[in-house]
Amino acid sequence: MQLAFGLRRPTDPVGYSDYSAEFRFAFRGLPPAPTVLTIAQAEASLPWIDALRRAIDGLRPETAVILVMPPVYRSYLPEPGSLAAARMARCKRALAETGAGRPRGGFVDFRTDSADARDQGNFFDGLHYRNNLARGIEDRIIATLRPAATASQ
Repeated sequence: MQLAFGLRRPTDPVGYSDYSAEFRFAFRGLPPAPTVLTIAQAEASLPWIDALRRAIDGLRPETAVILVMPPVYRSYLPEPGSLAAARMARCKRALAETGAGRPRGGFVDFRTDSADARDQGNFFDGLHYRNNLARGIEDRIIATLRPAATASQ
């Protein structure tokens, strides 16, 4: 937000910022309580995805769009089989459909219960991940774009 409002200068010309270089964190926080949803909440519409689709539809077809669901520490994930997990799955399907609808688009999902999500050493806190995970995300974004770039040549 500071970059967007001109309150802070980017660390490089493209605005890439490595906050891990500036701060030292130790993940000590307690995990959040599981999210409990009602059926109505779990089945409610996803208006932000509709708004995202409209915004993406306004882009030129050759514009690359990769949607990323970043990792969180495993205790921040909804309990398997819960209504919150069902809503998350519906959200992920909608994002995947949105990304797949473009010639140079895709969806990269890291919000899963993986070995990386179970290792507190990969996180500053439950939501902010360290550089090793960030590099993996970058690699997956590149890999997702690469087949589209190769096919268009």
